[in-house]
Amino acid sequence: MKQLPALLFLTLTLFIANVTSAAEQPGRRFLCCDYPGNKVCIVSAEGKIEWQWDCKNPQDCWLLPNGNYLFCFVSGALEVTPAKQVVWEYKAPTDVKVEVHACQPLPDGQVMLVECGTSRIIEVDRAGKITKEIKLATTPEVKLHNQFRGTRKLKNGHYLVTFKGEGKVKEIDGSGKVLRSISVPRRPA
Repeated sequence: MKQLPALLFLTLTLFIANVTSAAEQPGRRFLCCDYPGNKVCIVSAEGKIEWQWDCKNPQDCWLLPNGNYLFCFVSGALEVTPAKQVVWEYKAPTDVKVEVHACQPLPDGQVMLVECGTSRIIEVDRAGKITKEIKLATTPEVKLHNQFRGTRKLKNGHYLVTFKGEGKVKEIDGSGKVLRSISVPRRPA
């Protein structure tokens, strides 16, 4: 029993040492979406905003190998240079209510997007043409804003789609067939 206080002291000392060494390590700059703040930012290692693009409810962002930024927001997606030049754009349909909540650059140069409202995964080429569309179906009680979130295309051509309102992540093949469905304990974001 006497070993317990010594063990507790050693554990606490190691914890404090780890916290101190982590705090002393230099930070890293990063790209992030500020959904409620309506902006995409590059934040310096010191926590200062180095670059900012204002857009409504950005959800997903990527630093591309060419140094540009790809991100989606409620009404579309953009690829923007560090000098703030738009080099690619996708505008979501305006004839129906749509929200874009995920994007992913694909190896062939296209961009994969997921849209709530139209309930679909799309792949868009550099000219802005939709080259692939996969319809998604969720339960009727799930409202537009809560339909889908993070979506990724896998190397095998399948997609992992977050069905936010259903509390599930589903693997879908290239034709839209659900291969598996995994319940998530809390509502996935």
